[in-house]
Amino acid sequence: MEKVLEKKDYIIFISVALFYFIFRLFFLNTPPKEMFDEVYYIPASRDYLEFKPDSNWVHPPLAKMIIALFAYITPFLGFMKWRVASAFFGALMVGISYPFAMVLFKNRMTAFVAMFLMFFDFLTFVQSGITTLDIFLVGFMTLSAFCTCIYVFRAEESNILPIVISSIFAGLASACKWSGSFSFFFLIFCISCLKDLKKENNFFILRTCFLSLSVYLIAFFIPYCYCFLVGDTFNDLYLRFVNILKFQYGDGWKHSYLSYMWQWILMVRPCWYFFKSNNDLFAGINSMGNPFFWWSFLLFFVSLVYRLFKSKDEESNKIGLFLVFGYCFSFIFWVFSNRPGFFYYIYPAVIWMSLISSYFLSLLHKKYGNFIICLYLSVIFLSFVLYFPILSGIPIDKKMFYSLLFLKSWI
Repeated sequence: MEKVLEKKDYIIFISVALFYFIFRLFFLNTPPKEMFDEVYYIPASRDYLEFKPDSNWVHPPLAKMIIALFAYITPFLGFMKWRVASAFFGALMVGISYPFAMVLFKNRMTAFVAMFLMFFDFLTFVQSGITTLDIFLVGFMTLSAFCTCIYVFRAEESNILPIVISSIFAGLASACKWSGSFSFFFLIFCISCLKDLKKENNFFILRTCFLSLSVYLIAFFIPYCYCFLVGDTFNDLYLRFVNILKFQYGDGWKHSYLSYMWQWILMVRPCWYFFKSNNDLFAGINSMGNPFFWWSFLLFFVSLVYRLFKSKDEESNKIGLFLVFGYCFSFIFWVFSNRPGFFYYIYPAVIWMSLISSYFLSLLHKKYGNFIICLYLSVIFLSFVLYFPILSGIPIDKKMFYSLLFLKSWI
């Protein structure tokens, strides 16, 4: 396997991840009470600590187990103990973006830019400060995609270890939320279409896909062993899966923050997790993305697709296809759901947005030099500082509140 990361690369991303975790802890207690879907997931996580059946049957158990584990080992944090697992996985997401980009691009500047975009991404900051399942889902999906990247671009054809590890992470992602299965579909796509295999190796592809499926299913079902420990039967488990499918594909679900998949891409309707007002001071936590980052990404994505049709460079096109399909596979299967969802359902796409944006910024850097990189990252940082109050619950003046939320659908 080709070695890409050096000792200093490990020091860089581990140090940044640790710094992000500490930084996130400072704002983890706002508000010091349950907000949004924490009213479901904190009691469900407490069920595991008390060795009771999971009261939140609509989602798989693993994320709630992780929340319970971190709460168990950090009782000294008070109410923050329920959110510390989210902060840890948020730091993991930020840190892993660096080696991910390094393995893919073999360029430290590009890797640093990708990590910078993840560090100052609004949605990552907000999701890492609330006790919901998505940060764990996305963490495992990202780890799965990272291992898939290693297999496609850096591993020998006969080395299937990255496939096995990627399948494990995909199974763990699915054991957090059913949409983690998107990682498995992406893995199979990469094995079948992106890996440079000899034509006579069709049987090898089939065998590898079967191995991946087997490992994926084992990793997915292991957390469900808990159900049998608290008295469930196989029939109970079967009925639970049926009810989950009915819940996911059913219609008639009502919520003021629901939106459709195409609206997630444009960031039309983010969710307010917490809000309070006192005279002319407003305080809240909004699960939105950085407008500059999210909307500029759309230009980068269209440009990437255009390059795929125009370029004849095989290696460049292979990277482009990996990025395009990675982005699409991270959320596109929601089209089969019979109901709208929440904006943060697109959160698995953020790592791909960072990679694609950093890739195009590296291309612009070759043409325009350091100025374009510094300008873009400066705007990203200043946007984060400007919007930080409505990401962390800090009270701000009413006029400033409305000036930041310049789209009516954001309120």
